[in-house]
Amino acid sequence: MDNEFVGMWLSADHQVRKMLLPNGRFIAMLGGDIRHQGEYRIRDRRIVAYYKDGTLLGEGEFIDGVLHGGPVALYAEGYEELVAA
Repeated sequence: MDNEFVGMWLSADHQVRKMLLPNGRFIAMLGGDIRHQGEYRIRDRRIVAYYKDGTLLGEGEFIDGVLHGGPVALYAEGYEELVAA
């Protein structure tokens, strides 16, 4: 697993969160509630698929350090400090 992508990814308002774990699992949260848990697979800079119980939930792509997938862009936790520097 490419450690570059492992960690917490947040929407700008911190309401949408996705934790990518080093074991290929993910936890997706909305507000403080867990919405989905499952597995993810990465090929190159794309999340090829998110799965929950064998069902495809979606895909994503990393572009310029931002995780795009669905209607919300997600930023690596700590991005605010990088932008302010």
